[in-house]
Amino acid sequence: MKLPTWAESYLHKIHLKQEKPSYEFLEKICRNHLSTIPFENISKLIYYREYNQNNFYIPPLDIVTLHLYTMQFGGTCYVLNSTLQQLLLELGFSAKLLPVGQTHIAILVDHPEEPGIPLYVDCASAAPFFTPVDFTRNPDNCSEYADIAVRLVADTKNPGRYLYNRYVKNQLTEQDWTFDPTVTKNLIYFNNTVAKSFDLDRKFMSLLFIQLFQLDQHRKVTIYNNEFSIVDESGNEQLKLLSNTEEIEKVLQEEFKLPRLPVREAVEVLAELGINIFEKKIKKQQNNLV
Repeated sequence: MKLPTWAESYLHKIHLKQEKPSYEFLEKICRNHLSTIPFENISKLIYYREYNQNNFYIPPLDIVTLHLYTMQFGGTCYVLNSTLQQLLLELGFSAKLLPVGQTHIAILVDHPEEPGIPLYVDCASAAPFFTPVDFTRNPDNCSEYADIAVRLVADTKNPGRYLYNRYVKNQLTEQDWTFDPTVTKNLIYFNNTVAKSFDLDRKFMSLLFIQLFQLDQHRKVTIYNNEFSIVDESGNEQLKLLSNTEEIEKVLQEEFKLPRLPVREAVEVLAELGINIFEKKIKKQQNNLV
C-alpha cells in the first residue's frame, strides 16, 4: 500500500525504505531514528513563540515532516513519539500511545511476529532505545549506551505496572515514571499535558538541550545550555564550555551536522523569557531531561 507523502518523507529522512511489518524492521526504525533525528527543545521554543500565529503545540504531520528537512528539527516526546506512532500505523504496525508517568509519551507496539506481546518503543526520552523492549518477558532488559542506561522493570508495589529506571553514569536517577501496558491512549488524551509543558516553569521552557546518538562515530553528543559534551560508547566524556551563540552554531554544524537547526532563534526566545544560557556554567541534571 502506498504511503502518504509525509510518511514517505519521514521514512526517507531516517534512511529507510518501506518493508512489511516485522521485528527486524521495527528495530531498524528505532536505531535509525535515534541516530538521525535529534532530541531537542529548539523546536519547542520556536513553536511557543509562534503559537498565536500557528495555533498548535504539536504541528500537523506534514509540517512536522517538512521541518525535519527545512530546519532539521526533531523535538521532545510529544512531537517525536506521536509522529512516530502515526508512521508505524501507516507501515502496518499495531501501535498505540502509552502514558509514562505524568509527563511522558512512549509507544506500545504489538509484536509483529508474536501477537499479544507488547514492545516498548521510545525515540524521544534522551535514552538509547535502539531496539524495541520486550519488557514483559525479559525482566533483565537494559537499553544502554555511553553513560546512559534504562531498565523497564516490574513495579513490585503496584502489580501490573512497570518502572522506567534511568541510570546516568551507573547511578539511578530520581524519576517517578511508571506505566501500565494495558492502558493506552489517543493523542487527544494528552492535550492538557502538552499544553502545560509550555508553561514557563517547565524544564524545556527554561533551558537549551540538543542530543544525538552518532553510532557511526561510537558516541553521543549533547548541548545543555552552554555546555557541549561528547561521550563515547564506553562512557568517557569530553566537556567544553561554549561562550556565545556563534560557538553553539559552529558545534551544531561541525559536530552534530545540523547546520539548519535555528539555535539562535531559540536562544533569543530564552532571553526574552529572562534566561541567559551563557550566564554561568550550569550543572547538568540528566535525570530531568526527558
